[in-house]
Amino acid sequence: MILPFMVRSFLLRMVPILTASTVLLAQPDPEVTEVLYDPVGNNSGQQRLELVNGYLPVDLTGWTLATSGGAVALPAVTLSPYGVTLLHLGVAGTSTPTDLYLPTAPALGAIDSVALFRTSSTSNHQDLADFVSWNGGTAYIGLAVQARQWPSAQDTVSLPLQAGCTLAHFDQMAYGNRSRPESWFADCTPTLGTKNDGGGLFVYGYGCPQLTYQPTIGSGAEDNRPWIGQPWELDVYALPPVPTTIFVALGFSGLGTLPLDPFGMPGCSFEVDPLVIFARAMPAHIGDIYLSLPNDPGYVGLEIRVQGMVPFPGANAANMLPTREIRGTVGSR
Repeated sequence: MILPFMVRSFLLRMVPILTASTVLLAQPDPEVTEVLYDPVGNNSGQQRLELVNGYLPVDLTGWTLATSGGAVALPAVTLSPYGVTLLHLGVAGTSTPTDLYLPTAPALGAIDSVALFRTSSTSNHQDLADFVSWNGGTAYIGLAVQARQWPSAQDTVSLPLQAGCTLAHFDQMAYGNRSRPESWFADCTPTLGTKNDGGGLFVYGYGCPQLTYQPTIGSGAEDNRPWIGQPWELDVYALPPVPTTIFVALGFSGLGTLPLDPFGMPGCSFEVDPLVIFARAMPAHIGDIYLSLPNDPGYVGLEIRVQGMVPFPGANAANMLPTREIRGTVGSR
């Protein structure tokens, strides 16, 4: 059996030729990215919201924050591109681009929602910039559905039960439409005022783009992401119709798009610069890979890359096919 040796030799001989960049979903307006409903310790009673701005400066003059308890005008402050801003609810202070003080803002409720409007009007869905509902909050949810800032009037997010934890957005690494419940998670390592540390996930490229079906590594559920101290389950499908073995390359950097034509796999490519290579037995058609990430905060923010190679009799001269690459940003929650 020379396949493991061949695969390992091939992977370890690959030389980086291009560093591939992570594709981020751009958003023009500020959006709510973290909600602290139940503060503890020195912050007890100081509810806060976090905004992350889009790629343009935004003057908040005339903007409005609305909840089920009422609406309040935002201070006339200009947010920097991609800036992170904390909104201090019920607290007086001098507002800056990084801290907005809203002494008259109503307290957030256990069943509530937050709507961010670009004007003083809270009745026009075209003015709605962002929205989130939790525990069944329905204030402004109809407008949010009209504005495509929320999927439906029945959708909502669950607030974390533990005091001091926040409701956090997955940040830039989210599938498709960012304005939906699946883009939120309970974070008991809050990052208010800085970039969220939610585990990111992005499927990048295809090993053999010319093929209609090829072995594929996927993420499964939306919240199945690389969290420190937790197992990370990846599903593998479109496998051969007989039991096989997948050889998996895991690394923290890329090779660009390395053509595999010289290795007998025409039209295919490999993208992961392997730090570790391991083998897993797979059943026919579909299986799972389990990875255990160290419970080490030093890994948070690192981009992890995974791509596999599957023996596939008759597929090409090498009788092998690569999977597509999947990337994840390691997070903590």
